[in-house]
Amino acid sequence: MPINLIPNTTHPAVNLNTQLWDKENNKYLDVQLTSNLQAARVSGLPFIYMTSNKNYMMALEFGQKEIGSVLFNENTQHVDFIENLDEAKYKYIGKALMEAVCRLALSNNNDTVHLKAIQIASLFHYKLGFRSPSNASNDQMKNEIAHKRQLSSYKGEMSLKIRQAASTPDSPHLLNTLLAQTPALLEPTTLEL
Repeated sequence: MPINLIPNTTHPAVNLNTQLWDKENNKYLDVQLTSNLQAARVSGLPFIYMTSNKNYMMALEFGQKEIGSVLFNENTQHVDFIENLDEAKYKYIGKALMEAVCRLALSNNNDTVHLKAIQIASLFHYKLGFRSPSNASNDQMKNEIAHKRQLSSYKGEMSLKIRQAASTPDSPHLLNTLLAQTPALLEPTTLEL
């Protein structure tokens, strides 16, 4: 049986490869991408769903509370913003949301996702596999990660080539590695409310 990238009529929920880390209870939580909001709320698992097909926004919800969201353009080629609303309690909210966006992009036959990184988030995006058009900026971020810095001086355009693997061990492509475990759908599929 093939694994689906996103929910469809026969599989209303898809497990992501990314798990959330619950800091209070010291455990990992599976995350689902779902088109059945009612069933997801009953499941007790964290889940990601489309909040609206009009504004192309997905939210991550757990325990009847929104803990993160991402806004992207119509063809899933550009992420406008991503936010972690409960960083004190959970880790990997942003990573789960970006995996969901990349799954949706692949299902729409898009191999690249773009964003404009702010300074505080550029290292996060770099670790996921996003790259600046400037090799000097990429080398700088790689160096900042190697020296365990939390904040980069880089801000600006970054792109992720979803199907491209990491070139070296010190050049992470976390989303590519995660998504390599999930084969692409043969036909584009839309995520319905």
